[in-house]
Amino acid sequence: MAIARYILNETSYFGIGSRENLATEVKARGYKKALLVSDKILESCGVLDKVKKVLDDANIPYDVYVDIKQNPTVKNCKEGLVAFNKAGADFIVAVGGG
Repeated sequence: MAIARYILNETSYFGIGSRENLATEVKARGYKKALLVSDKILESCGVLDKVKKVLDDANIPYDVYVDIKQNPTVKNCKEGLVAFNKAGADFIVAVGGG
């Protein structure tokens, strides 16, 4: 499968090797700190570690929020917003979904 690039509200990448574009996108946009958002299953499988490595290698600071649930509720989204503000992040890296 090749990398697919979609521009929705912002830019999304899908496919093998897509996470390698993360640091380039972040730096091109002048972002400073990420909130890495996912769920506990992807965290336990090591998927988040791969994204963290890309951020670490590029010296991009981040906090992690892994309390997202499948089909998030409004309450879950509001809790994520609190985590975003508490982190002092200026962008979100969402890992997972489909």
